[in-house]
Amino acid sequence: MSISNKFKEFILASGRAPRGLTWSFWFLVIIYALFLAGICTDNWLESSIVMPSYDHRIQGLWKFCYGAEGRSCCAYINEIMFNEAFLDATRAFIIMSIFPQLLCLFAICKGISSERYPYYTKMGAASAAFSAVFIILAIIIYGAASSDENSISVYSPSWSYGLCVTSGVAYILLACFFYWTRNDTNMNI
Repeated sequence: MSISNKFKEFILASGRAPRGLTWSFWFLVIIYALFLAGICTDNWLESSIVMPSYDHRIQGLWKFCYGAEGRSCCAYINEIMFNEAFLDATRAFIIMSIFPQLLCLFAICKGISSERYPYYTKMGAASAAFSAVFIILAIIIYGAASSDENSISVYSPSWSYGLCVTSGVAYILLACFFYWTRNDTNMNI
């Protein structure tokens, strides 16, 4: 069977699946897009102190950038500065959250294309909850370290950090939605 036929079969199966699973699939796509935008961009922290020689300073999970007189210079954090333990812990929890997210996507797709809706709904709820826990732990660790007066207090959390906060909260909502629809195979939303 070709890929296009499998895709057509998946689309047809989504029409027969409970509406909760179909809505969950699109909600998960949006959450995952927010999560990926949050971890891939370098605006987790922005400089909160204006210095005369610097236009801007930003830090992400992987890179540090600063700009002066209209020019910008970026480098990977491991190359230019001491890699603090909170950054390693944040990266670890963010990376650990990716597997449950993919498992949640798998559960939704299998639930749509099979008749075992309650089983895959429970699997999706558990994986969404684990992903939310990992993301929120990473956010708490990074947020606590960024407000520490001895560490990097010249920075304040920025929009990339906010995207990851949003995705962590949205995964909690997704897990609750899964739990709410776990036994209702005829749900019409």
